[in-house]
Amino acid sequence: MMLHLRITGLIRPLGFCFGMVFANVTVALAWFGVNLLNVGLHSYGFTDNVALNLFIFIGFELLFCIGFYLKIKYSNMKIKIIE
Repeated sequence: MMLHLRITGLIRPLGFCFGMVFANVTVALAWFGVNLLNVGLHSYGFTDNVALNLFIFIGFELLFCIGFYLKIKYSNMKIKIIE
């Protein structure tokens, strides 16, 4: 979806970066979060510290995304002030 939005021009590069971070979080939840349900065929029994590691990964992804957004925002402000 993100590639189609970017190719058609419906989303700008910064929005594309945010979308890819959220897509990465969604894939991580789909791969590892299913094991936390403890029901059905998808519970493989290795849920020790999976939730903690998954939430640490999601937090790191969000901090990474917000950090680069602020870096881009403030670097653009400096360029506008100089001009």
